[in-house]
Amino acid sequence: MLLNKFPQGIARSLIIGIVLFSSLITLVLTAFQLYRDYRHDIGFIETQFEEIQNVHVRSIADSLWVADQRNLKTLIDGIYNHPNMQYLEVKDYDKTWVATGRYKTENMISRQYPLMHFHLGQNTEIGTLTVVVSLEGVYQRLIDKVVLILINNGVKTFLVASFILLFFHFLVTRHLLHIVQYLRAQKVNKTEVPLKLKRTQSATKCADELDLLVDEFNLMRQDLHGTINHLEKSEEKFRALFEQAGGYCMILGPNTPDGIPIILEANEAACTAHGYTKEEFIGRPVADIDDEEGKRLVKARTAEIMTGEPFYAENEHVRKDGTRFSVSINAKRIDISENTSLILTTEYDITKRKQSEHELKQMAEMLLESQQRLDFALRRSHIGGWELDLVDHSSH
Repeated sequence: MLLNKFPQGIARSLIIGIVLFSSLITLVLTAFQLYRDYRHDIGFIETQFEEIQNVHVRSIADSLWVADQRNLKTLIDGIYNHPNMQYLEVKDYDKTWVATGRYKTENMISRQYPLMHFHLGQNTEIGTLTVVVSLEGVYQRLIDKVVLILINNGVKTFLVASFILLFFHFLVTRHLLHIVQYLRAQKVNKTEVPLKLKRTQSATKCADELDLLVDEFNLMRQDLHGTINHLEKSEEKFRALFEQAGGYCMILGPNTPDGIPIILEANEAACTAHGYTKEEFIGRPVADIDDEEGKRLVKARTAEIMTGEPFYAENEHVRKDGTRFSVSINAKRIDISENTSLILTTEYDITKRKQSEHELKQMAEMLLESQQRLDFALRRSHIGGWELDLVDHSSH
C-alpha cells in the first residue's frame, strides 16, 4: 500500500538497483566462500588419504601377510567409519580378502596403495588397498550452504531495500510528490503561492539539493509570471490591432495533408466579408474561399510565401452565398518556433476599384472604337471630295 504512493519510476529503479547490486555481491561472495569450503573439504579428504598411507597401510599389509582375515576386516571397518568413506577393498593377486561399502563411479575420489612386506631382505608387494571416498557429502554440504546463504542474504537484501526505500521516501520522494501536486495546482488554479516543502529545518542546517531546487524554481516561477504577464499584454495589444485592422486579417497554417493551409484565426471583418460567423470561418481550408484559379494556385502560393519572400497578389474570393468579390492579398511568413511557421495575410476589398478599372477600360474601348469610326469616315469623305473635283474639271 505504501509503494503505491511512491513515484513508480524512482521506486522501481531504486528497488531493482538495490536487488541487482546486492545479488551480484552475494553471488561473488558466495562463490568465493563455496570455493574455500570446497577446497577445505578436499584438503580434509587428502589428509585422510595421508593418514591411511602413514598409519593403516602397514598394519593391513602385516595382516594380509599372515592371512589374518578377521584382523583385516577390523582394520578396514575402522577406516570405513571415517567420514566420506564409500568403498574399501583389500586384495592380492589371486582374490579379494576384504571389501566394505559399495563402489560407485560418480562423484568420488579413489586411491590405490600397494601393500608391501619386507621379506628376505627386500620389500615385496603382496597386494593392494583400494580406498574410494565419496564427494556426495561435500556437494550436499555446499548445496546446504548455498541455500542458507541465499536465504540469509535475501532476508538482508529485503530489509536493507525496505529501509532504503522508506528512508529515500522520507528524504526525497515525498517532497517530489509535493512538488508535482504544486505544479498541478499551478496549472489548474494558477496560484501565486510560492513553492515550499513540508519539512522542518533547523537554523543551523545548511541548504541541501532540494532546498536549492525549490529556491531556483521559485526564482524561475517569478520570471515566468513576469514573462506570462508581458505576453498576455502583448497578446491583448496584438488582438486589438488584429481586430481593428482596416483589412481582412487571417492567420493560416499548418497545412492539411493536401498542402492546403487552414484558417487558424481571423478578425471579424474577414468573417463578415466572407459571409461566415467566426465559428464557421475558423478551421476552414483557405481554398474554400478561393475561386477556381485561386484553388489551382494555392499550393504554389503557399510554398512561395513559406520561402520568406514578401508576397502580393490580386484574387477573387467566394462568399458563403456564392457571390464573388475582388481582394488584394499581402502575405508573409511568421516563425512561431524553430520548427513551426504560420502565414499572416492582410486583404483589402478592391471590388470597386476593379469595377472602375473595368468601366474605364470599356470607356477607353468605346472611345477607341468611335475614333476609329471617325477616322474611317473622314478618310472616305476626303476621297469622295477629290473624286468629285475631278469630275467637275473634266466637265468644263
